[in-house]
Amino acid sequence: MPDLPNEIVCHIVDLVDCVQTLWTLLTVSRRMSLFAIPSLYRDLCFDSRSSPRTGFRPSTHANALEKLARTAKYNKNLLFTTSFSAKNESVGSILPFLRNLRRLSITMPFVAPETLTLVPRGAQLTHLVVQDTVYTQAFAHFLEDHPTLTNIDIDGYRISEPLTLPLSPTALPKLRSLSCPLGVAPKLGRPSVTALKIANASREDHYTTIPEELARELAAAFPSLRSVHFADPIHFRSAALLIGLLPDVVYLQLYEPSPGVAQNWQLLATSRLMYIRLTIPATGARADEAARGAFGAIEHLKYLDIVDSGQGTARRYHRASKASPIVDITDIQWQPCGETIANDIYQGFRG
Repeated sequence: MPDLPNEIVCHIVDLVDCVQTLWTLLTVSRRMSLFAIPSLYRDLCFDSRSSPRTGFRPSTHANALEKLARTAKYNKNLLFTTSFSAKNESVGSILPFLRNLRRLSITMPFVAPETLTLVPRGAQLTHLVVQDTVYTQAFAHFLEDHPTLTNIDIDGYRISEPLTLPLSPTALPKLRSLSCPLGVAPKLGRPSVTALKIANASREDHYTTIPEELARELAAAFPSLRSVHFADPIHFRSAALLIGLLPDVVYLQLYEPSPGVAQNWQLLATSRLMYIRLTIPATGARADEAARGAFGAIEHLKYLDIVDSGQGTARRYHRASKASPIVDITDIQWQPCGETIANDIYQGFRG
């Protein structure tokens, strides 16, 4: 190892993804510690849910985060940090010094927009995950200050005041994937977004209904959508209404918790859907019936995934031919086929 050029040693250490191994390298020699430190700081995760491989207890994460917060002002190694994940109020003392941050995840019950604005404007932020925040002008200004964002995932939004200045039409020009509650989705809609996940749509009601006016507002805000995911129960007619206004959507994901509710697939007959994933309390017979109905009504449908919400098992059906329109796909073929679907969605389907 002493005879290897620095470039090769650096490349080898970059391939190490075990935190314990990197800590060991710190003790080998001064030279090795110089290579290990950037890798240790590159991905800082103080959330046990996001880093199960470390084996650290939540209290260990909290103590380490608080110690880092006290010394962040003097810690030049934070310049190596491109990914930061935490769920503690101490993040506010660290964010101003993450000048090269790319991915940010804060999973506290509530994150004030003023905390997010501590991220340096020069940071090339691409991914943002926040559990809950409030839609204010401060939050809108934060988004406008980070035009490099491509993925936003926020479980809960609250709108506490009428906005006198809406989000600039030129904000978030690179945004491709958005996950947010239904009520705030039109405010964050961008022509560049291709994947939309509606999260926490039914906090108050068992099922969510999308009024026609809101559906048209969503369609206008997201003209390029190819994937729509309803994470919570939604009336099938409402989902079909929205899909009917989005002609480029090819992937739809739905959740139906009631075993007694059947899907009226005819409502999607004019859509261009090619892939549907439906989570229901499904027995084999009910899954087969749902598949027959879907393939019989939706001309362009190629694949139907049916996930049993009770057992956690999944079945995949595909349209093989006119003579045999429904074929059961075994679990072992699930992931490769899923990768094919992802490629079709994000690279564009060429029919």
